Amino acid sequence: MRKQYRQNKKRGFKKRTTLAVLLVFLLLVIFSGGAREIVAKSVSTVFYPFAKTGQIISKRWHNFAGILKNKKKMNLEIDRLAEENETLEVVALSADRLKEENIELKALFGREREKNVVLASVIMRPPQSPYDMLVLDAGAKEGVRLGMKAVAHGEILIGYVTEVSEVSSKVKLLSFPKEEIGVILENASISAIAVGTGGGNMELQIPGQIEVAIGESIITTGIFPYTAGIAEKIEADTNNPFKKIIFRLPININYLRSVILTE
Repeated sequence: MRKQYRQNKKRGFKKRTTLAVLLVFLLLVIFSGGAREIVAKSVSTVFYPFAKTGQIISKRWHNFAGILKNKKKMNLEIDRLAEENETLEVVALSADRLKEENIELKALFGREREKNVVLASVIMRPPQSPYDMLVLDAGAKEGVRLGMKAVAHGEILIGYVTEVSEVSSKVKLLSFPKEEIGVILENASISAIAVGTGGGNMELQIPGQIEVAIGESIITTGIFPYTAGIAEKIEADTNNPFKKIIFRLPININYLRSVILTE
């Protein structure tokens, strides 16, 4: 019995010794330079496809982000050009008519347009300035006076000078809340009072039986008429003897760089 116990103990000792030797050998192999290189290569081989895929995804994402950014810029430019094109169309539609009317009126009455004209740049606009107000870089020093008309693109009346300092001036837009101006619906040939409602918007009321179409030009009264807007919306009610015409300044103030001030 004791002999068998000693043999079992001896075999157990040999097994533990063998395992210890194998463990030491394995550690020596793993931490040797060659083994580290083999392990590193193996790891690189396994993970290389994932790393490469990550690089491709990252590159394509940057390209996609760039495309989105460029598309946003392009859309903004398209909007700006559309606004400019709309303004030019308004000017083109009214230019010949205004020119012809002015020539006829001058010939009949011998009247000429005042010579006091000032070109001014827009230096502040909403929201930097109060809404429906512009600040210009020309003032009394350049000949600006209270009440002068502010004209854009030569044919569009946008407002009047309400404040003047030595080197700057302020223009109150026609759309300033409760600001009033006499206008004529060109095709309907009816006059009315347009009232500013703010934010570049105006409205007027005419008898309900008068026919008016969307897109009809609205011009100012006087010897030298200007374009004040284009009819955008018509609100009519059978219970109301008047219909409301809603229109707005035919230019985008955000893109307006300069105006002409004239008597």
